[in-house]
Amino acid sequence: MPEDKAAPCSRHAENRSVAIVIPVRELSLMKRNIDKFLARFRRVTSGGRYIPEVDGLRFIAISIVVLQHISQSLPQSGQGTFGVRVINESIFGVELFFVISGFILALPFKSHALGLSRPVDIKAYYLRRLARLEPPYLLSLLLVAVGLAIAGRPLSDVALHLIPSFFYVSLPIHGQFHPLAINSVTWSLEVEVQFYIIAPLIMSIFMIDNSYKRHVISLILLIFIFIFSHIVSRIAYPVSVVSLLEYFQYFMVGLLVADAYSEKRSNSLRADVLAIVAWLALPCLFQARLPGQSLLLALNLYVAVLYSLRSTYLRKALAHPVIATIGGMCYSIYLLHMPIIHWLVPGTHLPGSGLPRLLLEGVFYGAIIVAISAVFFVLVEKPCMKPHWWRSKRHREEGVLAT
Repeated sequence: MPEDKAAPCSRHAENRSVAIVIPVRELSLMKRNIDKFLARFRRVTSGGRYIPEVDGLRFIAISIVVLQHISQSLPQSGQGTFGVRVINESIFGVELFFVISGFILALPFKSHALGLSRPVDIKAYYLRRLARLEPPYLLSLLLVAVGLAIAGRPLSDVALHLIPSFFYVSLPIHGQFHPLAINSVTWSLEVEVQFYIIAPLIMSIFMIDNSYKRHVISLILLIFIFIFSHIVSRIAYPVSVVSLLEYFQYFMVGLLVADAYSEKRSNSLRADVLAIVAWLALPCLFQARLPGQSLLLALNLYVAVLYSLRSTYLRKALAHPVIATIGGMCYSIYLLHMPIIHWLVPGTHLPGSGLPRLLLEGVFYGAIIVAISAVFFVLVEKPCMKPHWWRSKRHREEGVLAT
């Protein structure tokens, strides 16, 4: 009799274990399918080394930029609310992009300085920038220009702004936020291009072996350019706004982050705390309106970015597949989000006002922007990420082996 009672209990336990195993297998299969799907939208790196947490930082930067531009679409009555005002006045997305650019460009130069890789081929460096950025940029400009012409803008006005934008000289000709600009956000790309041109010269600082001297010289250069830009701004204010001078300190901070990041250090919870405090301090710095505010902001971003990369839990959050994948598509999102917002907002009426409406619009428009940008990324941007993509397959393989 005891054996007869034990048998049903044993079968019941077996059935329960099977019921648990099946969902685990289904979840594992689902995760693999999600990872396989996200892999289609993952960026291709020229050096083959992928740092997902850097794409997580890009996610933060592009989210801030898009949210700011969405907030500008709110009715005037909602702009004065405290939450919206804080968001509008505490924007550091573009500055964060500049820090990330300085960091990424500096890594191969730092690697060579440490004896871990060959010298950077300067010709290949410039060709990589041109082949990687130019096709998506030009195509996006043409698409927006055609849309503006169809919408009724005179062709003469379209051409007047399109041609300078092709050659990254719209800033000195038309200024930073011209109302007839083809894509009003591409001013920051022109600033990036200015840095790309001089970056190999700046990166020669890594040839200084003594780390203390290298850091001191970097900080002196950063502060000197910062002071010089303010002197220029007093003499001819528009010049400083539309040039690299206004934002040079952020690229230099990226270089300093790359220098410190290359030092082998274990991740720690202390780094999580420092990074979170630095991120929370950024809106406060914007609101404080202190003398030398942009320099303080740049140094604060140094702490936020460096310790985010050295952290334990925050780094894992930044490297989450969904966050890193969206961050990896930031260039496509950057190029397309303003035209999409201008196209969607007039015909869309979402409920609410102030901060609640801004958050609702952020989710609603953000999903549409990411979906459209993902298609552009797969069809246009990602193919341009492949080294020597314009060559035949055989020549591409030879170029990669030579590199």
